[in-house]
Parts: sequence; structure tokens; C-alpha cells
Amino acid sequence: VRGPADISDFALIYVVEAVQDRIQDLANELRYLDFETFKDVGISAETYNFDDITQETNRPTRRPSRRPSRRPSQMPTPRPTPKPVVNIVTTFHALQLLFKNLPPGYTLTVAARALIIRSVKELLEDNLDNGMELVEVSFGGYLISGGGNAVSVPLRITVRGPADISDFALSYIWEIVQNNARDIVNKLKSLDQKTFKDVDMTTDTYDFNDITEETNQPTRRPSQRPSRRPTPRPTPKPSSKSPSRRPSRRPSVRPTRRPISRRPSVKPTRRPIS
Repeated sequence: VRGPADISDFALIYVVEAVQDRIQDLANELRYLDFETFKDVGISAETYNFDDITQETNRPTRRPSRRPSRRPSQMPTPRPTPKPVVNIVTTFHALQLLFKNLPPGYTLTVAARALIIRSVKELLEDNLDNGMELVEVSFGGYLISGGGNAVSVPLRITVRGPADISDFALSYIWEIVQNNARDIVNKLKSLDQKTFKDVDMTTDTYDFNDITEETNQPTRRPSQRPSRRPTPRPTPKPSSKSPSRRPSRRPSVRPTRRPISRRPSVKPTRRPIS
């Protein structure tokens, strides 16, 4: 073995433990090779000293029945072929869940919608395969046409996986959700038994272009009368006859420079030279 010098002193202990942990696998391989001979075999791992090794065996060697074949020359090691590069892409898929047999005029609550999204997310995380990975499950919005007699829950499902499989991702998603529709219905019944006791769920696709930001469900009238919006006061227009004088900025008085009077110079008197 090759490794750090400070660990090499303990390498034999690690080797013995590793072999001892897999000793049963070795016994099973021997039984698979010859069950009658090794059916009761017991194997243990011990150490020995290299000085106790001899080149001769104590067992008699058989004479070869024929001349040994010539040792084949070493073949050149083939170069490893590079693995193909898998192109991973992220795709978005539109799937809607349709709930029928609900009370007339029923509006899906926020709690029920959150439960549906969470249930679909758990189903896809546990059942998606073929290299596909779930990224997100979110509410898609409100459909322009609505769900007809059923309550529609459009979902926007984001997955990541190989490009050659992404074309079939929606069919995998549809199949997983449809096959586990009963689980979603049971969770809704546990949330509200009275509302969802006769509910039936089916799955369908939709177009992202059919999504609107506004809901098609009727809005409730407010119980209180909305307060009157205050009207802004009109700004008075200046009269053309007597225009208001705009206060002019008071000019700052610039200090006048005081003239500096020059001190008269006194000429010195010349003393007569005696």
C-alpha cells in the first residue's frame, strides 16, 4: 500500500480489519465455486513473517502433461475511450389538476391549494427516474377559460435532466400524478371531510399562454361601505387683472469700499553744515 508516512505504521491493522469485515463474502464466493467442498468452510485472517517464507512447497508438484505454452507478449494498454458528454437541460411543464363533485360555488382555499402542491412535489421527488431531477412545483396562475364544472389547479413543474429524455418528461409527470390521484384526494379529505367527501381528481395539460394574472372566481362584496375618497382642493388660478406679485429676493447690500487716505509724508529738514 502507499500512503502518508505517519499512517503507514497502522496500515496492517486497517488491512486486517477490512479483510475480516468481508470474510463472509469470500466464503460465499468459495461455496459458489464448489459448494460440496466449501459448504462448512471457516475463514480467519492472521499475520505472518516474511522470513518464514520459502520458495519450495511441501506438497508434491505434478508433472505437466504437456509442454507449457509460450508466455504471450504483453499487449499494449488500450487508451480509455472518453465517456460521452451528457447534455443536461432544465425544462418547464404545464400540468393542471381538475377536481370534480365539489359543492356548488366552492372556491379553493389557500390551505387546500398548498396541500395539493406539496403532495405533487413529494410524489415527483419519490418517483421521478431516468436521470430526471425535480427542481420546483409552483402554482401556475389562473386559466382564462377556467376549469368548466371542475375546480382547476394549474401547476408549473420544473425538472432538470438529459436533453434526450426531456421531451418525454411531461408524460412521466402526468403518469406519476394520475396513478397517485387517490393519495392526493385522501389528503384533501383529511383536511376537510365535508367538502371533499365525493371529490374526484383527473389530470390534464394546459398552455402557458392561457394563464392570466386575474382570477375568474367571483369576488365577495365588502360588508362595509368604502370610505369616500377625499377630493383635492382646487388650486386658485392667478387673476389676469391683479396678478399677485411674486416676492422678489431682497438684494444683499454690497459693502462700499472705504477710501484709504494717504498719510502725508514729512520731508526731513536739512541741517546747515558748519
